[in-house]
Amino acid sequence: MAALENLPDWQQISVRKVVGIITEGQCWDLDRFSGKGVVCLGEDRELRTYTYQVAGCVGEFWTEIGFGDNRDFARASFDEMMEWGKAYGRSLQLINILRDVPEDRKNGRCYLPGAETREHLLRERQRWIKEAHEGLDLAERYAKSLNGKRMRFGTVLPAMIGRKTLDRLELASWENWESGVKVSRKEVYCMMAKAARFAVS
Repeated sequence: MAALENLPDWQQISVRKVVGIITEGQCWDLDRFSGKGVVCLGEDRELRTYTYQVAGCVGEFWTEIGFGDNRDFARASFDEMMEWGKAYGRSLQLINILRDVPEDRKNGRCYLPGAETREHLLRERQRWIKEAHEGLDLAERYAKSLNGKRMRFGTVLPAMIGRKTLDRLELASWENWESGVKVSRKEVYCMMAKAARFAVS
């Protein structure tokens, strides 16, 4: 709290806002999945709202901080970067959710709306993979619009790792999904090289 109070007033406002949104999402999560057995989300809107609350708002937060600290933060407009940053955060959270579906299900949670059987989960997975890919398209626009090579490198790398994870998920059987879909360290190193080329292009 002392560190927060030492920030400039405008940064304190941004921090309090994002922490409030995240906390609201976490509280909703605890209440929504408090029933017995496996509790599933009922509507797409619930999942989209949740991914915004716990991650999409973080993309907005860092965009506010970036523009507030440096007017030359990006070549795109503030409104465009806010929208793309929100999509970026939502997509990364959606990837986490998709990757963890079998484990979450064992713990009584199913974030994919209305999907109760394995077969239904496998079908629904494809639809949400498509939505996550669309979000990563906007994430790459976000990264490309940033001024500064280090910023572009650090921002595009998670999107590259996320896209590779989605490619693995799309082909994974239920058994592979259960055992965990991961990107190897060697692949991450290769993507770091790609991110470096992206940053200087």
